[in-house]
Amino acid sequence: MTNQRVISIGFEAMEPELVEKWMAEGHLPHFKKLRDQGTFRKMRSPAEVSSGATWSSINCGVTPGKHGMGFCHRQFKNGSYDVRKKRADEVGRLPFWVDLAKQGKRVCIMDVPETRIYENVEGVQIVGWGLEYQAWDKVSVPAEIMSDIELKYGAHPLHGWYQEKPETTEEWQQIINNVVSATYTRTKIIKDLLQKESWDFFLVAYAETHFAGHLFWHISDPEHPEYDPEIAKILGNPILENYKACDQALKEIMELEPHANIVIISNTGMGPNYSARHFIGPILSRLNLTPEKKTKSIFRKGLEKVLPAADVYAVENFEKLIGPKNITRIKNFIPEKFWDKWSRKFLNAGNNWKDSIAFDIPGDNTGTIRVNLKDREPAGKVDPSDYDSIIDKIEEACMDLINKDTGEKAVREVVRVRKKYEGPNNIDLPDVLIKWTEGKPIYRLYSERFGLIEKDHLPDKRTGAHRDFGFFIGCGKDFLSCSTKNLEQMYNWDVAPTIMHLMELPQSSDYDGNPQLDMINDSFKSETKVEVTS
Repeated sequence: MTNQRVISIGFEAMEPELVEKWMAEGHLPHFKKLRDQGTFRKMRSPAEVSSGATWSSINCGVTPGKHGMGFCHRQFKNGSYDVRKKRADEVGRLPFWVDLAKQGKRVCIMDVPETRIYENVEGVQIVGWGLEYQAWDKVSVPAEIMSDIELKYGAHPLHGWYQEKPETTEEWQQIINNVVSATYTRTKIIKDLLQKESWDFFLVAYAETHFAGHLFWHISDPEHPEYDPEIAKILGNPILENYKACDQALKEIMELEPHANIVIISNTGMGPNYSARHFIGPILSRLNLTPEKKTKSIFRKGLEKVLPAADVYAVENFEKLIGPKNITRIKNFIPEKFWDKWSRKFLNAGNNWKDSIAFDIPGDNTGTIRVNLKDREPAGKVDPSDYDSIIDKIEEACMDLINKDTGEKAVREVVRVRKKYEGPNNIDLPDVLIKWTEGKPIYRLYSERFGLIEKDHLPDKRTGAHRDFGFFIGCGKDFLSCSTKNLEQMYNWDVAPTIMHLMELPQSSDYDGNPQLDMINDSFKSETKVEVTS
């Protein structure tokens, strides 16, 4: 066995169509160099479940049905009518680098989403210097690594930030500066770590591309309804600037690691946030699956005026009540776990889920629906024999919907989660996902069944939303050149077995993914036989 080393860089939610466009225009020369010397393919992600499902699928080599992570910010809690913040210790499988460590490999892991510190992993583990979603405490092993980083480079400028939407051009410029400068700082930290030791496996994720896609889409996209050419003249294209900083990172990392196999990952893409998930409540109501709330007392009516709506508008109502800046101040003075628990309870107060046949649960871009099933939910109303017919009813109604302003179908697909993502940990996930037709905002829906449904706005301050495909680039002595083979798409959960294969190590039979042998050169395959373990 040879000493197979892999350096993997994750650029969170980096959009493959933008990467290809900007490579062609000469903005990303080092992405292009890696693409041309190695392999490039789009990688399908389970972003339809939620962006929270994507990294766990990469890390563990399994689908959301097995790892159970979905909309982690406010994930439905099975066995209740409640939601909670789901943390990294609730991922239903261990990441593949735990197996690497068991087989004697030294690893360095930094800021990979949905992860925590794992025992008996030789090397360095860093969690929470700068994450878009904080699923674990800010910690490192060895313990002094985090303090050393912050002593030398400072804290991440967006750590702990509540992500309030800027109101002035000056505030937007400050956030842009924070994101781009953090990208360059992260690269410096990576270079320090790479020079610390010749790691068998190294994996880091850049959260900054995730921040940029959500926050700056309307500044960078002239087709977006919120695009302002005068503001764009001042601010430029902040997503492009962030990608260029990532391109420079690749150059500097490749100079340090010219002989390792390099794996570049984007866990999911990003596009304009044209979700119509705020229509799910009215759709379920018109199908008589969710009843109207019945207020029985004057006290309750008064309480409902200050409580969030326990629906898709809950966060918006919460922020109007308290204020984003006040939320940031409050979070600085109370324990994070206390905040996570009680803020979610408050956001979910007053729901009528137990009285529903099917109900709208919190989600990301897609519509997310849960069936109130007997023997699963505490006050289940739907007999298991009627489960499929309820979903049939939802699917038929949704597929008939038209975007009134374009005349096109509003829904491109209805996903039955338990059929697509089988496994013991799908119990916290929605039963049904409604995937919207991309390309245009949806303000008005129409069908002969419902007539016209109008909603004034999407309650989401993020102007960019996750898309189905990220990408994978492999470059190094064991990868084919992209000109040699026409490569098809892969899946998020193929990453772990592919890296294990490149490192000539046994793979677990529990993986849902497969090593992508058609991107690996023939000489490596002829010399390597990798076993599958139980």
